[in-house]
Amino acid sequence: MQTRHSLKAGTLLAATLFLSTSLFAVDTTWAGQGKGNRQGACLATQTGTLQPINTQERAGLIYMYEEEKLARDVYTTLADQYQVPIFNRIGASEQRHMEAVQSLLQAYQITVPSGDTTGVFTDVKLAELYRQLVVQGEQSYIDALQVGATIEDLDIYDLQQYIAGTENPAILRVYQNLAKGSRNHIRAFTGQLQANNVEYTAQYLDQDTLKTILATAKERGPVDSQGMAMSRQNRGKQMQRWQ
Repeated sequence: MQTRHSLKAGTLLAATLFLSTSLFAVDTTWAGQGKGNRQGACLATQTGTLQPINTQERAGLIYMYEEEKLARDVYTTLADQYQVPIFNRIGASEQRHMEAVQSLLQAYQITVPSGDTTGVFTDVKLAELYRQLVVQGEQSYIDALQVGATIEDLDIYDLQQYIAGTENPAILRVYQNLAKGSRNHIRAFTGQLQANNVEYTAQYLDQDTLKTILATAKERGPVDSQGMAMSRQNRGKQMQRWQ
């Protein structure tokens, strides 16, 4: 029988407060050459103890850390070549996404994979995908935008699978906010493609799902474990649990 995962109070509090103050405090959900969007708090858990984690959830956290790292590393590399705001800003957002997943890994005492070196991954498929995407993105600015849209397409697709496979509220809250960020990011990349008379075709999501995302305005503020926008009042109530 699986027992409730126990953590020292200080470790859990630190991880929770990180998520509440950093996860989406400055999420770059912007369109075109637009500006950043200040986001609110996102708590990892509402109780003093994390729920148990199973093998599938553990593997999902490890993989999502590296997938968010893939996005950051590709955007950082392309930013050096093209010197345009979109790659720097969304790349900075992906760094915060990595840190959010890393906090859960640390709270569950799971070794953080691959370190922080650009282009280095534990997962060999992600390592190869990084190489392929960089090669494609370096061909032209349009190709780079296509790469950005493809990464966010994949990110949303994978997050949908992981969200469907867990009932852990701490994991769900992080995944739902990552998915929200990726939806905003794909709106930004496809918006720039459209400005250059190029249409992006879904590579991982079905085309109808992509159309629905693109037809919806960018999403602001944190969401809860069900993906519902949190009111300022609810954010305040959750923060008070740790005060």
